[in-house]
This record gives sequence, structure tokens and C-alpha cells, in this order.
Amino acid sequence: MLGVFVFRLLLSLNLLAVGMSAYLTLFTALIYGILDEVHQRSVEGRSSEVADIVADVFGAVLAVVFWFGLNRLQRMRAEKRNARQSIAEKTDTRS
Repeated sequence: MLGVFVFRLLLSLNLLAVGMSAYLTLFTALIYGILDEVHQRSVEGRSSEVADIVADVFGAVLAVVFWFGLNRLQRMRAEKRNARQSIAEKTDTRS
């Protein structure tokens, strides 16, 4: 969830390129995962594992990949819609 929030925030601010926003999202997830595990190490009854950090980063990767896939799908649909409209306009002007 953190990955989705950070990525959407960075995209909405429109300060960075999309690729840089993706990298910064992954970096944020990595730093958050590390800090969370450091904190858990100091809490009695909790353990700290590298696998948890990997899971945090993997979740952010999934969020970014999902966004890129969804964005590509939307672009493809828009292109198909525009192509159909263009063909319809050409046939209307010929009749």
C-alpha cells in the first residue's frame, strides 16, 4: 500500500519524470522496510528478518508494474478509439 501511495503522490506532484518517480517509490519502500525492521529488532517479542524488507520492496514493484500496465492498456484503448473515430469521419465526409 505504501508503494501505491508514494507513487501516486509523486505522479500527482508532477515534479519528476515517471521513471524517476518509479525508482524513488522503490527506494522509499526499501528505506521504510529497513527502518521498520530496525524498529522491530528493539521490540520485545518481535523479530527482524530480511525477507520482510524484500516483501516491502516487492509490493512496491508490483504497484509500479501494475500502474505501467494499466497506463499502457488505457493508451492502447484510446488509440483504438481514435482510429475508429478517424475512419468514421473519413467515411462520413465521402458520402
